[in-house]
Amino acid sequence: MILITTSRRPTQRIRSFIKDLARSIPNAVKRNRGKASTEDLCIEAVARGLPRVLIVERWKGNPGMLRFILAAPRLCEQIRTAFILKGITLSREIGLKSRRKTDKRELIIAAPSNAGKESQTLCEELAFCLGEHIAVEHINISRKPEGYEEYSVLALTAWNQGWKFTFYDGETWDETGPRFTIKGVWTFGKA
Repeated sequence: MILITTSRRPTQRIRSFIKDLARSIPNAVKRNRGKASTEDLCIEAVARGLPRVLIVERWKGNPGMLRFILAAPRLCEQIRTAFILKGITLSREIGLKSRRKTDKRELIIAAPSNAGKESQTLCEELAFCLGEHIAVEHINISRKPEGYEEYSVLALTAWNQGWKFTFYDGETWDETGPRFTIKGVWTFGKA
C-alpha cells in the first residue's frame, strides 16, 4: 500500500511516529531513509510493489508535514498536496498496550456526517494521497459501527481546532495507533 519514511535527519519522535503509522496502516512498510534520495525511495517502492511513498517531514524537532509521492516504473511524481501537522500523540503516550502490526487488509477513512464540506474534502484528499482504493465513509464514531470488521479505520474525531485523526480497529473499535492533528493543507503547483 505505502512506503513510510522520514526526512533526512529525523528525531526519535519522528522515528516513533512512522513506526506507529506503519503498524496502523495495512500493508505499510517502514524504511529508515538515511541518504536515500526521493528517486531511490520511488525505486524501492516500485520494487516492493507499493504505489505510494509517505515522507514525514521535520519541523522544530517534531513531525511537521506529511508529503506523498506517487511511485511508478520510470516515474517519481510528488502529489501536489501536503498536510501540515499541528501535533501528534504517539501510541505509547496514549497508553496503548498492543504494539503489533495490524492484521487488517484495508484502510477506510471515517468522516462524521456533521463535519462539513471542508472536512469532507480534507478526508477525500487524504484518502487519495494514501491510496487509490481507500474509501471515505460517513460513520457515527461515538459507538461501534457494523460492517467494518475487516478494516483499519482512520477516523476524523474533531475538527474545530484542526482536524484530529485517530486509528481504530474496525472489529473491536479499540484505538490502535497514533493520533495526529492536521492544521492545514498545502497545495502547490508544478516546480
